[in-house]
Amino acid sequence: MGVVHVIYAEIKYNGKWYSLNPIRKSISDNKYKIEPLYIGKSFLHDAFEELEESSRGGFPDDLSEELSNHLKIDRPIKSDWPNIKTYRDWYNNVGFTVDYVRVVELRMANKPNKEYSGFVKKTLITKYQNGEIDEISEYLTNEDYFDLPAEKQKKYAYFEWDETWFGYYKIFKGLINKVTLLADLFVDGLMDLPYDKRNFRLEEECYNNIRLICYAS
Repeated sequence: MGVVHVIYAEIKYNGKWYSLNPIRKSISDNKYKIEPLYIGKSFLHDAFEELEESSRGGFPDDLSEELSNHLKIDRPIKSDWPNIKTYRDWYNNVGFTVDYVRVVELRMANKPNKEYSGFVKKTLITKYQNGEIDEISEYLTNEDYFDLPAEKQKKYAYFEWDETWFGYYKIFKGLINKVTLLADLFVDGLMDLPYDKRNFRLEEECYNNIRLICYAS
């Protein structure tokens, strides 16, 4: 059936962690439920491995109240393993925590918008954009392109692209887009606090205190 990879996020404000994830209203029971930033199988595999390489094993002890409730973190669980008595025990075996700013944001800060670039045959570009092919494996560097006769150059065009299905690059960029939007919304929500209760320095520091909560099952 394949391994399912799940990625959540949390943000810290004034010493406390809060869920930084979308909330969806269930059609079946009209209840609001937390959704992960990403959930999937093979298309997340490479990104998941990249995150795990720079992670801390297990879930943090100070997991946000929202995620703790959503994941039923302290509920008993039936297990054949004597050391697995609660969901927390289980998540600590299959999960890990990632410093989002260090591992994702700073790593991608100076990267180009697309992972790959080069001169590609125009026919291949059309097929790629129409979904007829999933990847571009044949392309020319600048040097190779300008070595071609002028007539052959007409068959090529400069193009930038990402892996369609796999690879960490596209997922990391997606994480940045989602986390940035949700962090902005979180900080905007702090405006509801009475003016004399707000701490503008801590509000700015929120952006540097974000972590990813990940697990595979």
